[in-house]
Amino acid sequence: MDEVLVLSCSPRRGGNADFAAELVLEAFGGSGRIMRPADGGIGPCRSCGRCEAVPGTCSIAGDGADAVFEAMFSVPLTVFVSPVYFYHLPAQAKALVDRMQRWWGVPEAERPGRGRLLAPLLFGARRKGVRLFEGSLLTLKYAAAAAGMALCPASLAYGLEGPSDLRRDEAAREALRQAAAAWRAAAIPERG
Repeated sequence: MDEVLVLSCSPRRGGNADFAAELVLEAFGGSGRIMRPADGGIGPCRSCGRCEAVPGTCSIAGDGADAVFEAMFSVPLTVFVSPVYFYHLPAQAKALVDRMQRWWGVPEAERPGRGRLLAPLLFGARRKGVRLFEGSLLTLKYAAAAAGMALCPASLAYGLEGPSDLRRDEAAREALRQAAAAWRAAAIPERG
C-alpha cells in the first residue's frame, strides 16, 4: 500500500513544487505517488447547490477531481505542495479545494477522509511576511475538515521565487525533509 500522495499544485512544471514533491516522495522511500492537479482539467465549483441538497455529491463529473480524491482517500497522508500567489493558492489548486466542499454536509463519521492526514507544504517568493500563508492555511484547514481529514503542522518556506530556488537552498530542503519525516511518523507511526 502506498503511504503518501503528493499533490504538486503549481501550474508551472519543473519548478519548486515539482522538486519539493520529489523530495517528499523520496523521504517516504518512494512509497507513494505524485499528482499534478493543474494537469487534471479540474473544473471549478459552480455553486449549483447540489452538494448542499445531496451531501457528498457534485454535479461536475468526469474531470480530474475524482481521480485526485480517490487517490487521497486511499493513503494515510496527502501532502499539498503549493506556491502562494497573492497570498493564496494558485487557481488550479483552489479549484480542487473548492470541490472538497461536497462533503461538508456529510456526517463526520461518514466523511471519506476520516483517519487520514493532510499536510501543507507552502512556499512564497517573499522573504518575510507574517500573513503570507494565512489565507492558504485557513482554506486547507477547512477543506481537510470537510473531507474528514486531520491537518498536520505546515512546512512553510519563504524566498522561493525562481523555478530552481529550492534546488539551491539547502536549508529549505533540509526543513522540508524534517517536515516529511514528522508527517510520516504521524501517518505511519510504526515506520516513522
